[in-house]
Amino acid sequence: MQGPRLNVTVGRRQRSQRRRRSRTFIPAVVTASIALVAAAAIAGFGITTASLSAVKSAKSGAGLRIALIIPAYTTNGLILDIKNGAEQAATAVGAKLVVTGSNAATDQVNAFQDAVASHASAIVYDGIDAAAITPSVEMANAAKIPVICDNSCSSGGTNAASILFNYVYFGGLIGHWLAEQLPGKKGTIGIIDTDRQDMTVQEIYQGIYAGINATGAKPKIVISTPTNFDPSLGLTAATNLLEANPDLTVLACGHDLLLPSCLAALKATNYKKIPVAGAGGTCQGLQDVLDGKAQFTAYESLYHAGQLGVQDAVEAVHGKKPPTTNLNGYMMAVTTAKAKAILAGTVHVPSSLGLLPLLKEAKANTCPAA
Repeated sequence: MQGPRLNVTVGRRQRSQRRRRSRTFIPAVVTASIALVAAAAIAGFGITTASLSAVKSAKSGAGLRIALIIPAYTTNGLILDIKNGAEQAATAVGAKLVVTGSNAATDQVNAFQDAVASHASAIVYDGIDAAAITPSVEMANAAKIPVICDNSCSSGGTNAASILFNYVYFGGLIGHWLAEQLPGKKGTIGIIDTDRQDMTVQEIYQGIYAGINATGAKPKIVISTPTNFDPSLGLTAATNLLEANPDLTVLACGHDLLLPSCLAALKATNYKKIPVAGAGGTCQGLQDVLDGKAQFTAYESLYHAGQLGVQDAVEAVHGKKPPTTNLNGYMMAVTTAKAKAILAGTVHVPSSLGLLPLLKEAKANTCPAA
């Protein structure tokens, strides 16, 4: 099947070079069947594994000290979800959680070293740099401290368990929704890029194309210059894309963090009213969906991933193999109608996934400042 026609729109200003986040995934996740992903996207519910269950307390975590090493969470709602989910699970099992949040690989390495030196019971981490963190994972392995990867893993060493997300599937949810917005399966899709050099982003694009192709749509696709998730670069990229393409049928912002930039660019250019999608399912993104400013986001439950990381750590400390050593995290397509239905109680999602309380926070307009 011939894929959508692809144009890359070059903006007026080149982005600054930044170190990108490096990720390593289990091969089965990376090489997920495009056909199955597309079919799952059409199903629309967005759960990537039949074995997903609520966090169990399993054995007691009393007396355990677990190090949680993650990216900076104060300005990133998704990473904050990992922290909040891990804290909830640690409280439930009686373990102490020691949290380090930083976007600097050196800080994460130092946090690993501190955890090993202080004889932490276990380490749960979401890495910034797969290669840089590997010696630290190997150090923990040598000290016989269980290590749990939570979303973004090292390129070496041994993880007792890995909580991963199938980002090809994630892209499939987005692609299928975008295709549904095309009258007669034709039109032009605009995408505000994040960073196509990132492995995760490449997988999302695979899924987007698969989701579109599964519907039989034949759109033209135009993509902005990379923004590296930076809202200021997002505003420039979105403005340039809109001005260069006055005939877009639908606009996809590469991440909910860029949604405000996309919406501001649409307003500043007096663009015609078109459907807008985000991705990530942040509190602010869900608020924009509920308010009708955007009509779609793809939700990934990092809150649940945080819970599972602590659960697996407790199991590993007690010498038990975690129930699922390579879990695909929960993802779901959320439209304005579905978000309102979840709030109304007519659509139910597992409480452990954190979506309902996040939607309540979004509805109350109490999302943390970005």
